[in-house]
Amino acid sequence: MDIRRTISFGIKPALVIFIMAAMKSFGCAQVPPAVEVLLNRARAANPQRYQFAIDRGAQIRVTADNRSFYLLWFPPSKAGGPALNKTLIVTMHGSASYAFDEFFLWYDAALKHGHGILALQWWFPDQSPPQDYYSPVEVYSAIEPVLKQQNLRPGRVMLHGFSRGGANGYYVSLFDRQSKNNFIGINLANAGGASTDYPLYLDVTSGKYGSSPFAGMRWLTFCGGQDPNPNRDGCPAMRRTADFIRQYGGAVDLAIEDQNVGHGGFHQNAAYPDLALAAFDTVLLRANTKWNVNAESFRIANASIPNVGRVGSEIWLTVGGQGGIRLFRSADGSNSTTSESIPGLASALSGTGYTPTETVPRESADGRKELYVLGLGQPGTNRSIVYRLRDNGAGTFIRDPQSAVYSGAAADNQFLGVPDVYAAPEDRMRLVYVSRGNTRQNSRIALSTNGGQSFAFEYDNPFNDLNVSNPGAGNTNVDPAVLKLSQGGFLAVTMRLKKLYLFLSADGRVFLPLNGGLPVEPSVFGPNATGYFDPTLVQMPDGRILMYVTLEEGGGGQTSVARAMLSPQGALISVSAASFSESTLAPESIAAGFGINLATGTQTAPGTELPTQLEGVSIKLIDSAGAERLAPLFFISPAQINFQVPANTTSGEALIQSTDASGVTSIGNALISMVAPGLFSANSDGQGVAAAQVLRVKSDGSQSYESIAKYDQNLMRFVHLPVNTLAGTDQVFLVLYGTGIRNFSSLSNMTAKIGGVDAQVVFAGPQGEFAGLDQVNLRLPDGLAGRGDLDVLLIVDGKPANVVMINAK
Repeated sequence: MDIRRTISFGIKPALVIFIMAAMKSFGCAQVPPAVEVLLNRARAANPQRYQFAIDRGAQIRVTADNRSFYLLWFPPSKAGGPALNKTLIVTMHGSASYAFDEFFLWYDAALKHGHGILALQWWFPDQSPPQDYYSPVEVYSAIEPVLKQQNLRPGRVMLHGFSRGGANGYYVSLFDRQSKNNFIGINLANAGGASTDYPLYLDVTSGKYGSSPFAGMRWLTFCGGQDPNPNRDGCPAMRRTADFIRQYGGAVDLAIEDQNVGHGGFHQNAAYPDLALAAFDTVLLRANTKWNVNAESFRIANASIPNVGRVGSEIWLTVGGQGGIRLFRSADGSNSTTSESIPGLASALSGTGYTPTETVPRESADGRKELYVLGLGQPGTNRSIVYRLRDNGAGTFIRDPQSAVYSGAAADNQFLGVPDVYAAPEDRMRLVYVSRGNTRQNSRIALSTNGGQSFAFEYDNPFNDLNVSNPGAGNTNVDPAVLKLSQGGFLAVTMRLKKLYLFLSADGRVFLPLNGGLPVEPSVFGPNATGYFDPTLVQMPDGRILMYVTLEEGGGGQTSVARAMLSPQGALISVSAASFSESTLAPESIAAGFGINLATGTQTAPGTELPTQLEGVSIKLIDSAGAERLAPLFFISPAQINFQVPANTTSGEALIQSTDASGVTSIGNALISMVAPGLFSANSDGQGVAAAQVLRVKSDGSQSYESIAKYDQNLMRFVHLPVNTLAGTDQVFLVLYGTGIRNFSSLSNMTAKIGGVDAQVVFAGPQGEFAGLDQVNLRLPDGLAGRGDLDVLLIVDGKPANVVMINAK
């Protein structure tokens, strides 16, 4: 029912308009009397907030059980638009409150971020406990049909609960997951802790809903330090609740604590709703990014079971064929012609009763070359387990440790398949595999906390295979490959019925489907392709993601190893233009944004006064305080835009959006910090020879600059030009150029080392000639002469810059 004010009525006439609209919209003879009374109470409690909602076009609708009502509103940009673009803040008020309060409090932030609002009236003031509030089951029963009617897609709802609403919201979200609707992409628990004596809390802790009922679910929390009930709703309660969420599989992405506010402090500061919705926007961005799969001409004929990894400065690709496991090495993963055997592989499993098959190349945290090898048991045994081989220092791979690193969980019956190994948070490692010994034979995960020396079973349902009806090959994900992305998160590829499916995860354990769950069809590789197997992933130093697969062509069982590039469509990845690090950006620093089809041509800013638009292309930042600013531009091209982070950008997560001349946008995010030091290198890759000069000041005060790098035409890159570090009567300084440094607190909080020797920082600040460029002058210490290549380490306010190098002759 869309109720809008046309003339000023008193309470009763306005209610008549509501009832008439309700009768028309729902096709019923009358609005339920209980709803009429409840709405009248809500209006009487706060006529201004009631009218605020009416004036802004909020629809007032009766719940499906005819007991209550809810407000439904979409911003003008989304109202009547396609369901694909709809997002909702579903909000539950606190004790003895009304839905109109929630609409009023969320309206400005929702309008700014382009989200709709569904505010449910779930308190019944005329009822006695426990009928005076909807239970979490009843709350979900009230909102579920609305979300389905609006065709909301999975993950496009933020569930907010304040106080009592927050305390009940954990279980509303649980029922959303149990129902397999998965509407809720993120939860905001606002000053409402999980009560330890609540029956549903006890159900969770007793295991009624499984060991990890919150798996794949994300939360934000808020608390005020002056909350009158600290152990129920204040910071102690919310910290305990965060532990509860994590203990049962959920993730707490952000915990906001404001020690200066009380129970309702969240909405007293507009920055907090903005921050929450920025987090929601991030979830939406990642979950709804479409990934493209672009096949390449790469082929290795008569080959299968590829496994790829970065080992040192090389890409190692192992494949199986008539000659056994072969290794293809190259700098860029393009070698499809020259292979070699792997020293020690053939004999590494001798005496174990297992034969090496699939071989996953990796590099350990301490730089050792490693192979994770699936050992296949003797025919008829139905056994296969995983061993780790390591380079013994002489180029031969041996078992290390001697025993298998993973034999599976009890249900796997020591029969594993298609293993992949990837980095996990907190310096751990995960192994994803197919449980061939299990009845369902789905993908499962094991965890290592000791660098891959051993793995222990962790999780049996990373791709949600066990929560489907009519299980079979069409909904069981096998042949899993997982990649930890340099830009954050985890990308996975699986196979079902010879087709590939893409997934994304925040934690590398619970994955959600990409591309709407649609498959990557074999026809991507051409009309003769009939199926895929064995995908494997690697991310190149330049950020490209390559996927190798076993490709079946012609339907006659002929296979080859093929390659495709995976790329997110419409994503903008912003890094420091000096270090190429995505960790943080600083106000006034120089950044590089990478994406696809960012511009139709190439253009450089004509002078030192930077424009905010080049050839119709612009970059906009929305910071954590909600302020929007256009970024000055250095350079644009189809794949890269160099820009300056606007001055006064507030610390915290920022949304970064590029817009081309035709209005097409690409969106990303970055963490903003006052200091994010990066040092330029001569080869513009953030490493190796520094982009620097030596300044020599003689005793008579005369100065001269000396180069530390020269261009090698054969190597087509800059190489070291050895520096004379001997001072004599001169003063010798190393002048470094970087960005993200100028906002440092003081020189006393800036330290530097050259070749491990302390170097005095005598100056740091803007270079003065070029926008965003910073300069740091270091006094060269004694004792460097003759030491050759030396690392230069700079730490600003506790944050290290990327390491660059000089050469001392």
